[in-house]
Amino acid sequence: MSLGELVSEVRELVDQLKRDRMPKIGDRGISFEEIPEGETGVCYFHGKDYEVKSGTDVRKWREVVIVQTSPKTLVTETGYTTPTKPTVTGGFQKWHDLWEGYVAAESVVQIDAYVVPEKWRLNLGGGLISCDVSVLQDVVLSHTPGVLGHFRYDVWRQIMLSDLTSTIIEELETLTYYVYNNDDEEHFFSLALMGVLEKL
Repeated sequence: MSLGELVSEVRELVDQLKRDRMPKIGDRGISFEEIPEGETGVCYFHGKDYEVKSGTDVRKWREVVIVQTSPKTLVTETGYTTPTKPTVTGGFQKWHDLWEGYVAAESVVQIDAYVVPEKWRLNLGGGLISCDVSVLQDVVLSHTPGVLGHFRYDVWRQIMLSDLTSTIIEELETLTYYVYNNDDEEHFFSLALMGVLEKL
């Protein structure tokens, strides 16, 4: 497989992830609005908003859990508030980032990928990391002041970020990637992430 074909395949996988990542039973999310029992409303799971039906009364900005997926996604409130409660209700924008580049043998590259604008925050949903050779590699995602995750992979790996407390990046914080090349030769890497920007 050529380098161009690999990059194309990675992009297709990221697009597939965006289109087809559907919540499953046990997934936790956030209610965008108050949803009376038996009514439908919008909740946020894995960086995307979904229309769901409520099995209990759900209050606005509360954590919910999926208890049924067919014939209609059914959620119940867990009783927990969101880790950092939004101050206003308006303003959501899709966000994505794609980094591609070569990393020298047995080294690491630091990429300061994104600074969250003032009066916004970034809710990361997930993404995809790939390398052009079958070697165990590592990538670390971090922000000011903590680590989002350390992921090990061979050729490629889907990155799923579901812990709400670790995937919210506040205003003026910097999202940083550390891409490791553990091989004794230079290789090409690709890292794609997506999420939702929320207006504060």
